[in-house]
Amino acid sequence: MEGPVLIVDDDANLLLSLRRQLVGKFNLVTAQGGPEAIEVARTAQARNAPFAVVVCDMRMPEMDGLQTLAHIHEISPHTVLLMLTGNSDQQTTINAINSGHIFRFYNKPCPIPTLEIGINEAITKFKMLQAEHEILEKTLAGSIKVLIDLVSSTNPIISRQAKRIRDYVRKLTVDGQFPCHWQLEIASSLALIGQLSVPLELVQKRHAGRSLSAEEQSTLDGAPEIARNLVINIPRLGKVAESIYLQDRGFDGSGFPDDGPVGAGIPRDARILKVLKDLSEAVEVAGAPDKNAFALLEAKKAQYDLEIFEKIRQCLEVPPAEEKKPLEDNSNPPVSDMAAADEHAGSSMPTQKAAIRNTAISSSSRMSANGQKAMSSRKRRRFRMLRTAAVIAIFLGAAGGLAFFYSNKSSQPPNDANASELISQMQMAAQGNITSASNVYGGKLSAKDGNIQVDEIPRSACIQVSWKLIKTGMLSINGLVAQRVTGASISKQCDSANANVLAWAPYQANEKAEEE
Repeated sequence: MEGPVLIVDDDANLLLSLRRQLVGKFNLVTAQGGPEAIEVARTAQARNAPFAVVVCDMRMPEMDGLQTLAHIHEISPHTVLLMLTGNSDQQTTINAINSGHIFRFYNKPCPIPTLEIGINEAITKFKMLQAEHEILEKTLAGSIKVLIDLVSSTNPIISRQAKRIRDYVRKLTVDGQFPCHWQLEIASSLALIGQLSVPLELVQKRHAGRSLSAEEQSTLDGAPEIARNLVINIPRLGKVAESIYLQDRGFDGSGFPDDGPVGAGIPRDARILKVLKDLSEAVEVAGAPDKNAFALLEAKKAQYDLEIFEKIRQCLEVPPAEEKKPLEDNSNPPVSDMAAADEHAGSSMPTQKAAIRNTAISSSSRMSANGQKAMSSRKRRRFRMLRTAAVIAIFLGAAGGLAFFYSNKSSQPPNDANASELISQMQMAAQGNITSASNVYGGKLSAKDGNIQVDEIPRSACIQVSWKLIKTGMLSINGLVAQRVTGASISKQCDSANANVLAWAPYQANEKAEEE
């Protein structure tokens, strides 16, 4: 049986009647009233088994259908929503569609066969949304993995710190210090990706604690902006990109960028990243997130959100480890021991000179070998940088293609020569000048009580006419209320090649009809 369907009404007898008539056809759950429906939906979502469809009555005490469906949409965005109401006025329909993300709108009493068809269509839409979500999630995960792999393979210092920050975030969310949400985990994984643009020598210099010139410091400071510009091209990562961009912004207004927000105006995830990034760098010095590491952060405590700082300290601080005594190095025995050994062996001065000469030759050979290794290392590093640049270029090209695709999906449809004339005919009918006639495409045009209907409309004209009329009145395309003003959604509803039906009720005409 298909995914669960929730039916919501304040009338227990109606719920019982619908259950009897739909039993065996759907996996039904009922809720008497809005608050109970919201709790049931929340429980289902927590079990990772959201409702496929919710059918809800409009008029209910305590919480009406619009409020109920709006809450359910927040809990489970992919659940498809249907509304039943005894009120057929236009304003109720508009509010339902705009406020509740309604897929279908039915008047009560609704015939059971009609309701069955609506529920089946809603289940089909739910499956489609789930499939699209899965594809997007896999694409998103793949893009993020590419970027994380870039960090890991290019710079061991950055890779080590990035992994440490990511592990800190996971521990904080598992321990309940911060709510678990995917944006923070992704931001922690990609926070240091901008440092791929920084020369490795500069990263090593900073890591060693050596002083930096103003130009070098400026290069490092700009890394979060580069990271933001990379991540922002990925769909759904706008908030993540903003948090990454502000990761160095202090709570007191210090740090990059100079014109950034201050205090609570900084996104919460960015405030968390600020503490964790500084803690990771302190651990490089102290060796562990112990009191010594946090003492380094205490010196600049004004830069942190104190509530976040204390939560992180409470969760991550570890007791100081016992100091280990350095191991004795026996590889180079004292000179006196060497002399005693030589004397004991009866070695002569020439023998000692020969030994020194051989040692020098061996040392020279090792230096030569080390030089070759260093040169090889530099070649490998240059190769990795070139590979990184190539992958980033490919990634940005793909992201740009996605952006172009999504922007084109909402673009205005192409022009049809006769569509403008059809719009004029419908507007004249709305003014009462036409009651029944043939439209420019040979189909019928009829007007009754401010509602104008035309049929036999070609697909291209259906798209263009709908694009114009949906902004000026209530529009139905092939029996379905048009909900979104985008080329993609309108094209989908105009699904017939030459037999589309449009029903249009201009707002002004409806207002006059209600006044009469």
